[in-house]
Amino acid sequence: MISAHRGHTEIVEYLLTEDANPNFQALCGATALHYAADTGSLEICQLLVEFGAELLKNEHGLTPVTLAAERVHEELVDLFINHFDLLNKEQLC
Repeated sequence: MISAHRGHTEIVEYLLTEDANPNFQALCGATALHYAADTGSLEICQLLVEFGAELLKNEHGLTPVTLAAERVHEELVDLFINHFDLLNKEQLC
């Protein structure tokens, strides 16, 4: 999660190829996808999604989509909408 938050794409990719769980949640419920979405890292979000990251809610009920939208990371919002087909689901918020 720290690597995702700090934008270390190569480390995130290495960990994922070594079977790191892309949906591991910290005590606050945040996942690596929450941290990458918060900082606007498109490349890391794409990697996490490719390796099966889901749009889980953190302890505040926020998904990575919500964080990306709040920070106006339009490319990330588009990625999530397209990958998760959010126009037909309730996962948007």
